[in-house]
Amino acid sequence: MSLFAHEKVTPKAALPGLAARRWVFFSTVLCMLPQAMNMPVWMSLLAGVLLVYAGLRLNRGIAQPPRLLKVLAVLVVLVVTALSVLGKSTLLGLVMLLVMANALKLLELRTRRDVWVVVLVNCFIIAAAYLFSTSMLSGAYGVFSIVVLLASLVALHSESVTAWPVRWQPVKTAGVLLLQALPLALLMFLVFPRIGPLWSLELATPSARTGLSDSLAPGEISNLLRSDEMAFRVSFSGEPVPESMRYWRAMTFDTFDGQRWRIDGAEQSGQLSGREGNDYQVIAEPAASRWLIALTQVSSGSRGLTLFPDGTVRAPEPLQKRFTYSLALQNETPGILSPEDRQRYLQVPAGNPRARALVDQWLAQGLSQQQIVAAILQQYRQHFSYTLSPARLQGDRVDEFFFSTREGFCEHFASATGLMLRMAGIPTRLVGGYLGGEWNPYSEYLLIRQYDAHAWVEAWLDGRWQRIDPTGAVAPERVLDGVEELLQQSPGYLADQPLSMVRLEQQFALLAELRLRYQSLNYSWHRWVLGYDSRQDDLLKNWLGTLNYLKSVLLVLVPVVAVLLAIGWWLLRGRPRYRDQISLDTERLSERLSRRQPALARAAGETLQQYSCRLAEALPDHAGALGAWADAAGQVQYDVSSGANLKLYKRCLKQLNQAL
Repeated sequence: MSLFAHEKVTPKAALPGLAARRWVFFSTVLCMLPQAMNMPVWMSLLAGVLLVYAGLRLNRGIAQPPRLLKVLAVLVVLVVTALSVLGKSTLLGLVMLLVMANALKLLELRTRRDVWVVVLVNCFIIAAAYLFSTSMLSGAYGVFSIVVLLASLVALHSESVTAWPVRWQPVKTAGVLLLQALPLALLMFLVFPRIGPLWSLELATPSARTGLSDSLAPGEISNLLRSDEMAFRVSFSGEPVPESMRYWRAMTFDTFDGQRWRIDGAEQSGQLSGREGNDYQVIAEPAASRWLIALTQVSSGSRGLTLFPDGTVRAPEPLQKRFTYSLALQNETPGILSPEDRQRYLQVPAGNPRARALVDQWLAQGLSQQQIVAAILQQYRQHFSYTLSPARLQGDRVDEFFFSTREGFCEHFASATGLMLRMAGIPTRLVGGYLGGEWNPYSEYLLIRQYDAHAWVEAWLDGRWQRIDPTGAVAPERVLDGVEELLQQSPGYLADQPLSMVRLEQQFALLAELRLRYQSLNYSWHRWVLGYDSRQDDLLKNWLGTLNYLKSVLLVLVPVVAVLLAIGWWLLRGRPRYRDQISLDTERLSERLSRRQPALARAAGETLQQYSCRLAEALPDHAGALGAWADAAGQVQYDVSSGANLKLYKRCLKQLNQAL
């Protein structure tokens, strides 16, 4: 049906009552509210204006807008949506279009079918919200939205059957329906195999755009200090590693063109060797790349990950959603550096003559490789400063940094150190990753944020790769205390998030405590609920042993059939369970009077009016109350949406009960 199609409105197709329409409107607002966080502000304001107009039309009886105005509104929505998604995810644009179309649909409700369309679209909008957020709060809000949406369905049906239209009765009924479905939902969650999405569209959320890139130049890592977004979380099977060893490797950069370090990409890769011996588990947040975080070198871990000879690990595909994996700790051991690798790690571009001259001077003085490393670090200790806003470098950047500006962030020190060590004949590579992390004592895991991003150097010394962190020479507090304490007064620190909780916690200690407790709950949610599929195979094997096709089918079918049989027995047992409230009130009255005199019980097939007349003859003192109650019941049955009839019925029933 076209959005503005006109049709003949029959009594059966007419709009439901005001109460049901209000439930539908309320559920629509709840379902659309989370999408305001994903849409541009101006688009959210436009959706708000449409909802306000629809609400006024619903409650105040405002007429539908003219057809021309509705067509204009559709064109505005299409243009605004197109402008809002330029250069962004196609999936995000489709969700935004769905939300705006639903808001427009509220403006032209003419038939019951229009209301059903809004309800069904709300179901899709609730599901679409989980494309952008799967936190514990999002899950709780989604359940609340589903309850209200089911309540609106109950309200819609209550006008076509003899159901009792109590104000909160739809919520109660929706809650009962969800509780009935809960056992089957838990069963499906535990045993049903996980099915991947049917689409392959890239979701460009803010969290998918932050993080380290595949190349590194001075000044780029310092940009990540503008954000306190979560990067990843780590839990250990035993004792956590010491703070001084929390260098989280993401990628190594082995080629340098004088301005930027890059990944060569020529290394061969293999697959990790399974799940045995895993010492820590990582929950990585969405990111634009496939590189994963690891401590030291990696030899074993979760299946499907790709291991490179430099010890870095990659996921099968870019992290468009949270990704959970496990890895094993490995001690650094002596190895072999092939001639091809040595040549690549010694590559030095032209330029930076002053740095080359200084290194040649040290070599002429007979300094060993370890002494050259110590000489560079000593220069940092004596003459350099650590800052988030260093001077901009041009030309021979290492020369300008090392001999002129002498201020920088971690990537400045790592870049200069890496180049000068190569000039000294020491194979060197830069490492991009994260340093440190915040320990959560309630769930015992480390939280690493984007502002913990760090760069350091690995040099081939004494037959093995050794970590050299020049930042520790110029600013040891960065390594020991974390970046928050060192740069909290810097103008660029968390510049993109002036209302960050990290800033507020520095003034209010209670906020820090509350945040840690909430993050503890959220971590358990991600690990045991969202990340359950990583443990489902092991759980099912512990229950059933080796799985085969027959066991898998029986595992799903037998419990489902058992639950359905139990529900069917419960629905069909004894007397009918679902009756309208007037019938229940009449039955209670019949049972009450039959205890006085069996002849006063309601006979089979006796209508309410017939029964009330017979009671009036048998109880002439109460004939007036019985007649008023029967008349009020008849009014409610013929007009279930009337609040006045409902109040009158309640009053008459109360007076009758008091009289009897």
